[in-house]
Amino acid sequence: IFAKIRRVKGVALSFVDAASLRPRRYRDDVDQDGVRKRTEVRLDRPGPTLRMNWSVDDQKGEKEFTRQAETVDLLSGLYWLRAAELRPGAELCFDLFGNWRLWRLAGQVADKPERVHTAAGDFETLRIDARLTRADDPKLGRAMHLWISTDSRRLLVAAVSEVDLGPVRAMLVRASD
Repeated sequence: IFAKIRRVKGVALSFVDAASLRPRRYRDDVDQDGVRKRTEVRLDRPGPTLRMNWSVDDQKGEKEFTRQAETVDLLSGLYWLRAAELRPGAELCFDLFGNWRLWRLAGQVADKPERVHTAAGDFETLRIDARLTRADDPKLGRAMHLWISTDSRRLLVAAVSEVDLGPVRAMLVRASD
């Protein structure tokens, strides 16, 4: 359904420090209905300011965000969640860069595991219920729910949230060992 409204094709890269596995830099390159959009952010620079370099076709610019907590990008954030010790009832809070914005993520792991059925099989999961709030405008936000498998692979099995066009859902369709 989304492809009928907007055609999006892109790649995102997260560069992490080999010793700490903390994100150092994030870059994405997206073609959206024939418009090429790019962003690049250095996450390893000290201080409260996060600076994003962006381009849309031939236009270029820079935008600054104020961070309040440890900051990860979308890709490294997923890996961080997969590696984190997620316990029922545990609270999560960090800044997340993605979709040209800095978001504050505050959430909690559900009290008990849930079984989720996907095309890739049935999984015992831990659900994370979170609220994403824009760092530049705290009045704007959206709910997000993630289901991460409890097995040793810690797969992201499902995700539900919203984008500017409405609700979106992602489900795992294939997994290999």
